[in-house]
Amino acid sequence: MVSVDSKLKSIQTSIKEELEEKYPTSKFAHAFISNNLDTLDDIVRPKGVISNALAHTNKKVVISIDLKDFFPTISFPRVLGMFKQQPYFFSNKQASILASLVCLPKGVDANRGLPQGAPSSPLISNLICNKIDKQLGQLAKKLDCIYTRYADDITFSTNNINRVKPSALVNEIRKHVVRNGFEVNEEKTKIMFSNQRQMVTGIVVNDGLNLHKRHVDALRATLYNLEFKYKTTSQGIKAFWKLGSLRSFDSLVPVGFIKGETPIRFVKSASKEDGKKRLIKTTGKYQVKTYALHILGRILWYGQVVTTAISDPYSLSKNSYISPKQERRIKKFEEMLAAYYRIADKLNWPVKHIILRLANKYPHLQSLIHFDPRYTLKNIALLVAESDLITKVNKLGKDNQEYLDFYKESPETFQRHLLLRSRFKQSFKIHDIRTLAENGWVDPKLQNELFEELNTRKLADLFHKSDDGKGHKVEEILLELVKVVAPKLRYLSSNVRTKVLQVHKEFVGLIGAEGKDVKLDLEIETDLTKSAIQAIRDLKNATRLYEHNNDTFYSRIVLPSINDSDTTKLVDINTSGMAPRLITEIGAWKKALTKVLQSIKESASKVNLDSKQKPFKIKFKDANPVTGEPVTLEIFKVGHDNPFGKNLNLPENSSSGFIQKNLLGRDLTNAIEQFLPVGDIYVQGNFKDVDNAKINLTRHKFERIEEMSKDNKESLFFVLKEYQSK
Repeated sequence: MVSVDSKLKSIQTSIKEELEEKYPTSKFAHAFISNNLDTLDDIVRPKGVISNALAHTNKKVVISIDLKDFFPTISFPRVLGMFKQQPYFFSNKQASILASLVCLPKGVDANRGLPQGAPSSPLISNLICNKIDKQLGQLAKKLDCIYTRYADDITFSTNNINRVKPSALVNEIRKHVVRNGFEVNEEKTKIMFSNQRQMVTGIVVNDGLNLHKRHVDALRATLYNLEFKYKTTSQGIKAFWKLGSLRSFDSLVPVGFIKGETPIRFVKSASKEDGKKRLIKTTGKYQVKTYALHILGRILWYGQVVTTAISDPYSLSKNSYISPKQERRIKKFEEMLAAYYRIADKLNWPVKHIILRLANKYPHLQSLIHFDPRYTLKNIALLVAESDLITKVNKLGKDNQEYLDFYKESPETFQRHLLLRSRFKQSFKIHDIRTLAENGWVDPKLQNELFEELNTRKLADLFHKSDDGKGHKVEEILLELVKVVAPKLRYLSSNVRTKVLQVHKEFVGLIGAEGKDVKLDLEIETDLTKSAIQAIRDLKNATRLYEHNNDTFYSRIVLPSINDSDTTKLVDINTSGMAPRLITEIGAWKKALTKVLQSIKESASKVNLDSKQKPFKIKFKDANPVTGEPVTLEIFKVGHDNPFGKNLNLPENSSSGFIQKNLLGRDLTNAIEQFLPVGDIYVQGNFKDVDNAKINLTRHKFERIEEMSKDNKESLFFVLKEYQSK
């Protein structure tokens, strides 16, 4: 493993992204594939260890071959030659520069192989292996076999053992391996028949997918001991360290923790850029949480293996093709989750909410932990429009014109995020498109709908006393929260989503501890309700502004932004109207305004300004229900009209359109990103090549205006405006 300099790592990441976007890897490769999906059995799943193993289930013979010294064997001359050939056709100079950036220097490795740990190495190895993959794929087809490759692990399998003898097939594979510049690791070559345990990349493939029995037994034993034997988490960790012989399947303590009374582990120092890890002390609380998540990760890995060949969400009663063995494995997995839930409750691990979210997916688990599926907040079933969008994404090829056409037809709120990811150039990457479509994006319109529910409708009970003074029934609010939030969850900002999920988690916990009739009185805090009330306060503090002095737009947003940006001497404040009753994402306003003011401060230092008065002024406009104008914050230039020092390069005689160049520095780019949950940021003024231009920086669109807005000696400069659809 080689430590990569941070600047070189950034360059290697850029090379990886460009190559990944333009040049495909073979369909036989299953390792290091970030964009491709596997569709074996008509079920779409990401490529990886599991998809690689799944291809070889229920076969009469499985052959596993390991390539010796895989990355070191892929040397500078091989990478250089690859870049000069089809389909790359780089010049000798270009290929040499690229190969030098992704291969080790002579001073480190005489062969100049690929560095393990570099972000570019996995993809380069796959591209190098395209040739051998094609050859072995043709061989497999000819001999009625299945072929896959996971990095340096080559696997063949077949049910037609009369077609070719396994030993003869190994010899044929070896010839292709040597011919392509690799070497077979003879010690790791295995021929496995159906009466033996057949292992492919660590997964048993004899009858469906499973983990080795010793791994499963070790995990179940750990869960049993934590539930019935140990009284604290530290007892479980110390018991592990007392084992006389530590084996891989016994490794139920996170990698990096060091044996001892004081929790110590290896971590990468944030202040160092050499990539080396150092020993640091950690808190007991940190160790407990890390240990809890590590155990959960082991359980979920087992579940991912045993459930991978069936649809999601699934019902065992409706899947007749699931074998009895596989059904038993799935139920065993659900029983592990239930045991983990009981352990988390016993040892006070802060992870019970994760199991509760999983319960909607696993019906048997619901009965094991007595969970009402109506409480789940995870919206598994996508809306029709969402499914249609993902379907369109999956049909996209590699042509940027296709991406541009898709962008123009996509939802407006989707476009805002995609533009930001592409650095405001209409040249998009399929990875960015797919990530947004599958995971969701911040939609200010839907987030405002949630705010309206919190402000004036049933969910407003979260913030108010009950009419009878006895408290609100927790289950009623919880069910309303699920009903309102579930369809919107993937469109909320990370800050709002975190606050809402915390309220949901606490409410589910209250019902689990006290039953469905439990009530919550916001003014009477008990040990049982303390966490739930704090979660409500955190949500309220993040979203609601009032008329009183300590909770206004002025005191919570404008004044802190001026202080944080150190622009007190530059910016004056017109406080008129800055105390509205408003529900919005306060943090987004504050962070965005701070970055805008920092940008103004930087540009102001480059020009001569009248020191007798503050050169900028902030004004607030509340929403106007008559005109439909949303909440707006305006920043004016006062007593000067210094032009922007940039060219817009607009098409001649055009009154509006898209700006083809990126106008933004780091501060304004960050401001736009922070403000996406709320709305758009505008700027207007004179540029080097254009006078009287109004620019929507968020959507990177321009509009020529007849005369810029002025108030006395003030000219409008920046505008932060809540979202308005076209």
